[in-house]
Amino acid sequence: MKKVIILMAVFATTMLVSCETKTCVCYESVGGHWTKNETYADASEKCSNLSTNTRKCVESYEEDIDPSEIGIEYKR
Repeated sequence: MKKVIILMAVFATTMLVSCETKTCVCYESVGGHWTKNETYADASEKCSNLSTNTRKCVESYEEDIDPSEIGIEYKR
């Protein structure tokens, strides 16, 4: 019975969180190689706000970008 209550609580929490968040795709250089990670952001926030000098984040529908274009101004 206790497991059922815990599972229901986890499910309810997941459903509430998924309504208020969205998935962002972030590209980051790790050891000289570009990695692609998914992260969650508030639904009202732009994914590009998560970007830094070494990380580029885009909306999930924009994930088909060329990683070589990221940080061009920082290339030597």
